[in-house]
Amino acid sequence: YKAGEYDAAYQLLLPLAIDGNPAAQTILGTMYEKGQGVSQNFSEATKWYRLSADQGYALSQLFLGKMFYRGRGVEQDYLEAFEWFKHSAGQGLKDAQYNLGVMYYLGQGVEQDYNEAFKSYQALALQGHAKARYNLGLMYFHGQGVEQDDKEAFKWFQLSSDQGLAVAKYNLAHMYDGGKGIQQDCMKAFDLYQLSAEEGNGLAQSNLGLMYVIGKTVLKNYKEAGEEWKKYDNPFETYFKKVYDLFLKANNQTKGIKSYNLVVDLLVNKYTNLEF
Repeated sequence: YKAGEYDAAYQLLLPLAIDGNPAAQTILGTMYEKGQGVSQNFSEATKWYRLSADQGYALSQLFLGKMFYRGRGVEQDYLEAFEWFKHSAGQGLKDAQYNLGVMYYLGQGVEQDYNEAFKSYQALALQGHAKARYNLGLMYFHGQGVEQDDKEAFKWFQLSSDQGLAVAKYNLAHMYDGGKGIQQDCMKAFDLYQLSAEEGNGLAQSNLGLMYVIGKTVLKNYKEAGEEWKKYDNPFETYFKKVYDLFLKANNQTKGIKSYNLVVDLLVNKYTNLEF
């Protein structure tokens, strides 16, 4: 299976799975979920995951929880997803522990509880989990489940960014841009927005355009701004079209700079959590 020889793997795994081997059942479920060596079939994937999960196999419990969370092969059910993640997390799987944190944060399958979400993220962040570090930074930034603290937010965004998380680079840029938790450094912010934009982050792509529009750290260039927005498949394009005229009118006036900072503040609040 690891060598990518899916047809041969299927022939070897099927009898083992039928005999009740939970590891074989998990791999078989994965093959059906991803269409590896077989036609993609979420119902079959869920069937094999459940057979394995019912035997207490932690990885299948995680995968089954994801199927219920996404509604693949089964009707979407956050309550069921939460329970399977809980079983898997109890056996030490970090991804399951992270998913519980997400569900506590969003109030999916369980009553929304920022304190529980914070505890889940913090435990994983201390173990080096990049997404948990990012989300922990967000909770410090918003003051959710913990006292608001820009310096702590910056620290966790920095650690997550160092691990390559594009959205963390964006929020780190935001912190430099506004001087939150760190001395203001617009050039550093620009560089980080650019790195994040190159990795596909729509918010960073848009903010680069805004920086060109108002001439923040770069010579004002409306054409360059337009090209910056156009060259990416940017999910926030519609949002920015609404404020584009504002920046054209603001020019270099103080009000324009404040308007820019307001938009960036709003954007960092729109990127509230990572799912799995």
